[in-house]
Amino acid sequence: MGSPDEITLQWIEQSRLESSKLWLQLWHLLAKAFLSVFMTQTDVNGILRRGSMYILSDNQFQTILTNSGLKNLANNGNNTIRVLDIGAGDGEVTARLVNAISLLVPDSNITLFATESSWVMRSRLAEKQIQVVEEINVLNNVDFVSCLNVLDRCIDPLALLHEIYSVLAPDGRLMVALVLPYSHYVEKNSSHLPLRPLLDHWPNHTGMSIEKEIEAFFKKLEIVGFYNFILD
Repeated sequence: MGSPDEITLQWIEQSRLESSKLWLQLWHLLAKAFLSVFMTQTDVNGILRRGSMYILSDNQFQTILTNSGLKNLANNGNNTIRVLDIGAGDGEVTARLVNAISLLVPDSNITLFATESSWVMRSRLAEKQIQVVEEINVLNNVDFVSCLNVLDRCIDPLALLHEIYSVLAPDGRLMVALVLPYSHYVEKNSSHLPLRPLLDHWPNHTGMSIEKEIEAFFKKLEIVGFYNFILD
């Protein structure tokens, strides 16, 4: 996707400035030490309004969406685009994604849903007027699903992929971000292990090449029923 664009560079600079604020960082360290006794790391970040995720800028999202053919949905007479963001966190990435869709198909009406397991982050989504659903399967015919940095953090990634497939419209699109090398961590159980890993070689056989992991992941997607992959 080339070098970082202006929006990404601005975010990096803002993060650098925030990290240089000594007293703010000391406050965060003290608050985290106390709150972590009875809260998850995600809940703590939500309370402190820190740790917002950044994946892509609006323009970078738009490039991927264009390559996916999302604009064809509107050209086929579908004026309403139903969007689901899984594991939306505080909604910052969701907002960038929705803005990219709006720029790509400006005449469409976007109906936005999100899922999020953290009760604190759900309140942050409510502040942005993002509708949170408790279960994915209450939806149907979703045109676009984003699942960004979730499959290696959820309790059962394969079940999640099947749920996504079941709610997607026949010509729907799925955007996935997955950190490689693959390593799974579940925040909300004591073992921090998934019921079953996304990729079969983990955790017993680490050291697989990135290329092999990508190939193994695509095979998992094919088993679920997904096809026409675009790698960015």
